[in-house]
Amino acid sequence: MFRWFHRMIRQRMRPMDPEEAMSTKAKLSFLYAFLAWNAFGAVAYFTFTGRKDWPEYYGLKSDEELAKPAAVYYAELLGIKRADVYSLKGFTKVKQYEYVAPEELDK
Repeated sequence: MFRWFHRMIRQRMRPMDPEEAMSTKAKLSFLYAFLAWNAFGAVAYFTFTGRKDWPEYYGLKSDEELAKPAAVYYAELLGIKRADVYSLKGFTKVKQYEYVAPEELDK
């Protein structure tokens, strides 16, 4: 933690009783668990109702972006020029191809 932040907190906060600290910690823990459970429920709901790719669902992706495989998208995002792409289903290899960035093809 930064010293200035630590000093600021120590100057503005009074020490708590151990019982009060445990009570506050329990309340915050319950709040965290409640929010995490609701976030998990929202993700599960959107996944099972077919809205796991929300930009596609709401029409925010272009046709070009929809046609692009995820491996190509991430290779372009990370700036990878050449990559071997493997598609797996379970533990079996379904497809394998080499991705070459468009600017590499021009050379």
